[in-house]
Amino acid sequence: MSDIYKITNSTNTYVEVYYSVFEHLNDGTTRGWVLNEVYRDGVVYRDIQDAPMSSANVICDPETGTSTLKDFVGLHFEFDQEYDQIERGVIRDQWLKEGIKTLNNGRWYIEESYIRFTSADIDLLDKDLNVIEKNIKVFNHENA
Repeated sequence: MSDIYKITNSTNTYVEVYYSVFEHLNDGTTRGWVLNEVYRDGVVYRDIQDAPMSSANVICDPETGTSTLKDFVGLHFEFDQEYDQIERGVIRDQWLKEGIKTLNNGRWYIEESYIRFTSADIDLLDKDLNVIEKNIKVFNHENA
C-alpha cells in the first residue's frame, strides 16, 4: 500500500452521502430515486492515487477506500413520479433497516454516488497510518 490521505470533516461542517439509483422496467423504460444522507462527523482514508483536489468541497467515491461516518442527522429521498406512496415507503423502510445492502438485490443500479465534505482537513499518512504531514493543501493539477 502506498501513502494515503486521511480526510476529516472540519469543525461545524457536515458530510453528505449521495446515491442516484435506477431500475430497468419490463417495458424497457427506467425509473429511479435519489438519496442523501447527512452526518455530523466523518473520516475517509484514500489511496494517494485518489487524491482530493482541494480541502473545500471534497468529493470521494464511497466504493473506494475506507470511510467511517458518525452522528447521523438526516435522510432525504427524491423519487421519480412513477413510484406510488406504498413503493416509496417500502424503499425508505428497507433503507433504514439495511442501508447500502438495499442496493445489492440485483434490482437496483447505482448511476452516481459520492461522499462530499463541505470542508475538510486533509492529512498525508504512510502505509502504517503514521502522519507524514498534517493539514496539507491539495490543488488541482490544472491550476498549479
